[in-house]
Amino acid sequence: MNATWAKMPKVNDASSIIFFRDHLTFLDEVISEEKKKLGLLDLATQLKLKQQDFAAKQGIKLHGELKDRKGSEGICHAIVLESYALAGTTHIGSDSPHAARGRGLVVSLLALEPRMCFNSWITKDVRVKVPESVRIVIRASENANANGVRIFILKILSLDYVRSGKAAGEGDGVRRRSD
Repeated sequence: MNATWAKMPKVNDASSIIFFRDHLTFLDEVISEEKKKLGLLDLATQLKLKQQDFAAKQGIKLHGELKDRKGSEGICHAIVLESYALAGTTHIGSDSPHAARGRGLVVSLLALEPRMCFNSWITKDVRVKVPESVRIVIRASENANANGVRIFILKILSLDYVRSGKAAGEGDGVRRRSD
């Protein structure tokens, strides 16, 4: 492992990368004996140690486990939205797509396959194939920040891709603000 880290290039911008130790924090308390016998708990423990080591060597912020009791600093989805996501920004993660929700903020959150995410740390490049057409659904509660939603809709409408007719918008956030 140390030989691998020695050859590892430095990430391009460590301050733009955040690691989380959240979902697996309590794994040792819930994993079945059968899965322990298969070595899955040992693998998960190694993942934790490698994540800590990589973050330390690369200067990456790690929201890890608590020092004074069992638990983690928080769940990645919530920490990103509470502490990092600002209106108009894009955040990329390797967590599941259900994490990619802005919850009322005008934020783009993308979930990438972990290998693509890792490559972006070195190259600062994310390649995404744009489909022939897209459907844009904007959902906003009645008391959502109307100006924020309007700005988001106007930004989408300003894109050449959308203006060319390759996108259709729908959703209650569009209907309420189309009058």
